[in-house]
Amino acid sequence: MTLLTADAPTSRLIVLYDDQHRVTRVDRIARNPDVVLVDTAIIARAPARFFAAGLGDALSKKFEATQCHLAGGLNFFGTPSLATARLLADRCYETIIEFGLPALKQIQEHGTPNESVERAIEASVLLSGLGFESGGLSLSHALTRGFSAHPVMSTFLHGETVAFGAIVQLVAEERPQIEVQAHIDFCHSLGLPITLAQLGAKNATAADILQMAALTAAAPYIGNLTPAADAQRIAQCINSADAMGRATIQ
Repeated sequence: MTLLTADAPTSRLIVLYDDQHRVTRVDRIARNPDVVLVDTAIIARAPARFFAAGLGDALSKKFEATQCHLAGGLNFFGTPSLATARLLADRCYETIIEFGLPALKQIQEHGTPNESVERAIEASVLLSGLGFESGGLSLSHALTRGFSAHPVMSTFLHGETVAFGAIVQLVAEERPQIEVQAHIDFCHSLGLPITLAQLGAKNATAADILQMAALTAAAPYIGNLTPAADAQRIAQCINSADAMGRATIQ
């Protein structure tokens, strides 16, 4: 592994896209990798945007695994969300909160790994990967179906769209505004997108957003969310998350 963009290396899942980079389906191979080799020296020399995207993808797993459990959903092995997986997802989040920003600064300023970089990579690859596959996913990743259908949003990195998707999910969960804002502020500190405009959808119309929401509502794990959300409510949550992000930047 030479780029930190997502936790895919640990998983047996394969996400398939069409020629317009829209998510079409998710296939599963027979088994997980026997070994995942991560060259942290190469990762540290890669563009920092990839590193930040990996953090953005991993940050959602705590919330998604919890929602899968609360909704009685299944993980990617067809069993209920496992308690151990949720512990790993929680630890993933805590580790990135502690080490994510120092790790990103280390990469931006020095291009070499240190303890913060090592810890952030372990969280983004191992803890996140095990946490999501055995813990389950929810709205943050369901939104990739809708976001990838937008001609510009589809050009962004997976972890960047998931980062904004996690903000939408926290809004949909009806968490206290102070908690949602704290997560937005942290994502912003990592340079992750917190508005539709930062994902290239500044001019998205109400119809565009409703179309994203409709595609999201048809995603396999959209049911792993409490309270439940249909396309109309998802569109409202996208707009609310975008408004909070715009207020943060101003």
